[in-house]
Amino acid sequence: MKLHLSLLLISLVLISACTNTNKPIDQDIITVSIAPQKYFVDAISNAKLKVNVFVPAGSSPASYEPSPRQMIELQNSNTFIQMGGLGFEMAWLPKIQEQNKDLKIYSANKGISLVNDEEHGKNPHVWISAKQCKHIAQNTYNALVATFPENKGVYAKNLVKLNAKIDSIDQMYRSQLGALVNKNFMIFHPALHYLAHDYGLTQMAIEEHGKEPSPNHLIEIIKQAKEHNVKVIFIQKEFDMENAQVIAKQTGAKIVQINPLDYNWEQQQLMLLKQLVESLK
Repeated sequence: MKLHLSLLLISLVLISACTNTNKPIDQDIITVSIAPQKYFVDAISNAKLKVNVFVPAGSSPASYEPSPRQMIELQNSNTFIQMGGLGFEMAWLPKIQEQNKDLKIYSANKGISLVNDEEHGKNPHVWISAKQCKHIAQNTYNALVATFPENKGVYAKNLVKLNAKIDSIDQMYRSQLGALVNKNFMIFHPALHYLAHDYGLTQMAIEEHGKEPSPNHLIEIIKQAKEHNVKVIFIQKEFDMENAQVIAKQTGAKIVQINPLDYNWEQQQLMLLKQLVESLK
């Protein structure tokens, strides 16, 4: 019901906004779904484009509802690069397309096979694994070149630099995590699936079907954590720490707060690698 009301409100506001036919389209505005995408756009464009980010800090891209103002501001952009597979994208993309007929929409995860998580459906968190990010970089480059073909030369040079950085981080993960004996970690929401898969780790999610764990499920999770010698529990900033604290108290594991939605993708990658190495050695 809340989603339907929000869609109705946005539709009414957009109808009103469309009466202003003299409003120019700013060709230098790119819209993306989440902040890490802005990092890739900035890296390729030398940060010379204005980038609107749909999901604000502290919000979940699985359930976020764009505000009427955001939907109106989208009219000032002629390109939207969605991450692909995020809950809010699947819910809102039809409305976005309906209200913005000329908007060019690209997917940052094109060419990446999303895995099916038994409890959460398709897992969209591909940007957290460096191995997958060359696809994201290439798709972002393609979208920017299609929008601003006159800048292709600059974008191509910056793509080479960005790919070199991604390769360097990928190699660091391979070399530093490959030598670890303990490969198990726990996380509230399974955002590190691709990272774990790509670098030989095992992710154990606390969530139960995308929700807070029931008491019985929590007991089972604690049992698994002990059996698999889990030493670290990751939790994203947007989630409550209570369940993680209960598990940590029972198992002796440490809690590490992470922010996969942070703008500085490189910094988050290096921080996460450092925490994994220190916790699992």
